[in-house]
Amino acid sequence: MKTREIIIFDKAFKLSAVILITEEEQSVKSVSSTLGIHPNSLYRWVQ
Repeated sequence: MKTREIIIFDKAFKLSAVILITEEEQSVKSVSSTLGIHPNSLYRWVQ
C-alpha cells in the first residue's frame, strides 16, 4: 500500500493563496489547479 505524503505549507504561502481568492477574485478551482493544491484545503484556509 502506498503511503500518502504529507505536505506542510508555511503561513506566507497560505496567505498568498488566500489573497488570490479573496482580493484578486480568482476562483478556488483556478488557484488550486495553478498551485497544485486540493480545493478543500483552500476552502479551509479562506475560513
